Amino acid sequence: MRVGLDIDGVLCDHVAGLCEWIKHKYDISLKPDMVTEWDLNFGPSSVARELEIAYCDDAFVKSLPTLDGAQAAVTSLSSLSGVTLCAVTSRDPATQSCTRQWLDVHFASLPLVYSKTKADVSLNVLVDDYPPLIKQCVDAGVTGILLVRPWNVADIDGLVDNPGVRVAGGWSEVCSVIGALCDA
Repeated sequence: MRVGLDIDGVLCDHVAGLCEWIKHKYDISLKPDMVTEWDLNFGPSSVARELEIAYCDDAFVKSLPTLDGAQAAVTSLSSLSGVTLCAVTSRDPATQSCTRQWLDVHFASLPLVYSKTKADVSLNVLVDDYPPLIKQCVDAGVTGILLVRPWNVADIDGLVDNPGVRVAGGWSEVCSVIGALCDA
């Protein structure tokens, strides 16, 4: 079973890093749990716009923290028989070098796949935080695990009735779902 793990919002706590960026740049204290919509406007800019700018800074990308539980979960999932993991991202390909460097520090064993359309990647399962990508993958026959994050809570109800979608509140639930899929 090939399992794709999204980077931003799944392996990487990019919003925590972005909140620090915004504090430094604008002296605005924004906390990750306050980002309840992806393009949250915070006055002089928006989360999506600032992330686009920040990703042009290699130092920003390399400094991003991992999401709580991600490293232990990847280690655990890597030990499951028949499971092959890869990091899948739709980041701008210009970030490939610094993204690979970030992965080498935090998840050295993960191959990196760049794809604007994750549904086109040969996967059996995708763990992601972005509901439209989960929906695209499920429509393509891939099991989607939506990792709950503050910015996707409002979209969960539209996905839970789909039998190809699982919702996980954290990494321990992701591991349980993938373990159950292995046993099925």
